[in-house]
Amino acid sequence: MSKSLGNSPDPIELIEKYGADGVRTGMLFSSPAGNDLPFDEKLCEQGRNFSNKIWNAYRLIKGWEIAPSAPKGGTSPIATPPLGDGGLAVAWFKTKMNKVVAETLDHYNKFRMSDALMSTYNLIWDDFCSLYLEMIKPAYVDGKGLPIDQETYNSTLEIFDELMRLIHPWMPFISEEIWQTIRERNENESICLAQFPQGGEVDEVLLADFELLYEIVSTVRNTRNSKQISPKEALPLAVKTENQARYETLSGLIKKMANVSDIQYVSDKADGMSFVIKGDELTIDLGKNLDVEEEKAALQKDLEYILGFKKSTQAKLSNERFVQNAKPEIIEKERQKMADAETKIKALEEALAKLG
Repeated sequence: MSKSLGNSPDPIELIEKYGADGVRTGMLFSSPAGNDLPFDEKLCEQGRNFSNKIWNAYRLIKGWEIAPSAPKGGTSPIATPPLGDGGLAVAWFKTKMNKVVAETLDHYNKFRMSDALMSTYNLIWDDFCSLYLEMIKPAYVDGKGLPIDQETYNSTLEIFDELMRLIHPWMPFISEEIWQTIRERNENESICLAQFPQGGEVDEVLLADFELLYEIVSTVRNTRNSKQISPKEALPLAVKTENQARYETLSGLIKKMANVSDIQYVSDKADGMSFVIKGDELTIDLGKNLDVEEEKAALQKDLEYILGFKKSTQAKLSNERFVQNAKPEIIEKERQKMADAETKIKALEEALAKLG
């Protein structure tokens, strides 16, 4: 845009339309380091949508009923359903946030402002609003939301407090408004003077476990959609793995987020629709929803793709020049790809043989 060409947008009009925070973030979305700045009004709209997302997430949390704390030696008078271990969800998000804070501070040090914004944006939109809140959200019974436990609720407000401090440089107005109401503040206390998040330890094992969780939930949901099965219909899941404890830790969240009725651990091939994740074989029992011929065609297509992928990876590892010049970690990554492909091929071939 150029002032001399007269095609510059009026900032006041943009603010009236999308809000000051929306315009600020929209301008930064269009400002990656080292590139031209192609302005697009849709980016301001994206910024406004981000503001709405944050505000609605906060309203959702503040609208939850809180279960009274259990007295010592007793139980809470209001029974809450298992939420897939709210403490596990809190631990995951805190370690995820620590990792993103470290990335964001690194972007700041390198003056990569747009990248710093995008790291924060993805953390709030994807990890917090789309995943974390779904993990801890109280279940509904007879159209009424059940209460959330006090500890998970308090931890969520602490997380929201830190998220507002993290996003404040980009969205100063909504972050200040929400931050002031998260808890009672002293007179003249402002988020502008609050400490910026510093991060902390990162549990890579926990992050890897939740990557597994996402893949399972996504695969089960995609299977439902492809087979036109109602999201309300709970499906049993069978798992063939050498690390059962890993799945047992995640079982509550898997059942809640993927609407799985039961998880069984098997040593042989189970009946149903199978898929391989991280070297483990999982099977959904679709019952009457399974079309054998359609399933065989889909498995054959997947097998052909994996065979082609294995062939290309094998060719790369057979190339002496590549093996001599590539970094050890890259070679190891390719070997891991080969091992994963072989595991998937074996599982697909077994699934096809079982279907006849």
